[in-house]
Amino acid sequence: MRAAAILLVHLLCVRKVSFLRGRGEPAESLRRWLFEFVRIAERIVHVTNIYVGNLAYRATEDDVRRAFEAYGQVDSVNIIVDRETGRSRGFAFVEMPDSTQAQTAIEQVNQTEIAGRRVTVNEARPRRSRPSRSRQW
Repeated sequence: MRAAAILLVHLLCVRKVSFLRGRGEPAESLRRWLFEFVRIAERIVHVTNIYVGNLAYRATEDDVRRAFEAYGQVDSVNIIVDRETGRSRGFAFVEMPDSTQAQTAIEQVNQTEIAGRRVTVNEARPRRSRPSRSRQW
């Protein structure tokens, strides 16, 4: 979805620049449009991934979403579950498209209760690559 949005913005920008160039617009006008494209593309691409720790096992995605939606748009909520038992592992990740809203949400939701348990919230660190584990039967 994001790739399609970026492509659409790019195509619109290229068409606008071609139009302006055909009208003999000065280079400064073209430069402004390119900077505008970059600004829009960055907003589309950059999603802040937020870590929510110490989450109650009974907390639902809706519980977590409600806590964060008070501070802005939430793209997704992913409660991590154990593969074997299907039970929550006690943490989740929330994606918010606006970095300013995400930072506000991190500050405001950190150390508050979600589903009866005080959570720890901070910006998620990028996942480190791990060597693949081979299965031996």
